[in-house]
Amino acid sequence: IRGGIKNMKKKIIVVCILMLMIATSVLPAAELMENSKHNDFNEIKSSNYPDDFELLAYSVSTDTWETNYRLEINNQGFSRYYCMYPEDREQLEWTLLNEFSIPSNSMDELWNEILDNDFFNLDSLYESPISMLGGGYAKLTITGDGQTNTVKCVNIVVPKFDSIVMKINMITPGDSNLIYN
Repeated sequence: IRGGIKNMKKKIIVVCILMLMIATSVLPAAELMENSKHNDFNEIKSSNYPDDFELLAYSVSTDTWETNYRLEINNQGFSRYYCMYPEDREQLEWTLLNEFSIPSNSMDELWNEILDNDFFNLDSLYESPISMLGGGYAKLTITGDGQTNTVKCVNIVVPKFDSIVMKINMITPGDSNLIYN
């Protein structure tokens, strides 16, 4: 009888150890999954830029010896930065220089800047009445909340437009900035 009781105690101890091992491996994973769901919900809830967001930006020099730049940002924050070297102007060939992702909090900052500066109500063209030799322009096409607007600034300061370009340059890597006069 004593041998049977000892074997029974050993079996109970082994079962308890196994249950403890299973519990310590499953519970953290379940907690991690629950936190992940919670964080995903919070991230989605805290993002205010729209699902249809797209941005296409150009900074172009009218001087044929200067390089032109193009930046694309989609609604996931995925971005591509291109340049057109002077020797590629005839063929209108863009060279991909950089690909990067913009985090959702920075996308929110950009969207707020767009709204704060009333981008969708800006005129499509701002141009200096004075003809300048050389120079250039910047052009933004932005889509969001079912609206699309394209604004082009040629050799003139437009504070609301420039504020958006400055925000774009703040959230993109330094070697992927929009450069224009």
